[in-house]
Amino acid sequence: MNNKPLKTFSYGCIKIGVWPQNSDLGPAYTVTPRRIFKKDDLWCNATSFGDYDLASLIIGLLETHLWIQNQKPDKDSSIRLPLLVESQNMTEESDKNETGGLKPVRKEEPANGSTQTSQE
Repeated sequence: MNNKPLKTFSYGCIKIGVWPQNSDLGPAYTVTPRRIFKKDDLWCNATSFGDYDLASLIIGLLETHLWIQNQKPDKDSSIRLPLLVESQNMTEESDKNETGGLKPVRKEEPANGSTQTSQE
């Protein structure tokens, strides 16, 4: 058994580990967010978060979601979840901005039922 996550995302004191899982539907992942803190010169982990941790936790979980969805092969599109945001952090040439490269994606459904994607 592997005791290291496949991928770890770090956002300040928030660390998010991604663990591979096997399922009947193909590759799946388990996500374990944690908060790192120092107590009496020892580094500790916690699975509870303060209100001041929420922004980092949300951004970290969105980036983790994007990474996981990009790991799934195109043939498994039936089990891929829709992307709620697009990230420039997934490419090497991305520029950092105040949202860490995240851009909300809004899906607009016209009366004819087709779906259009737009960036805000």
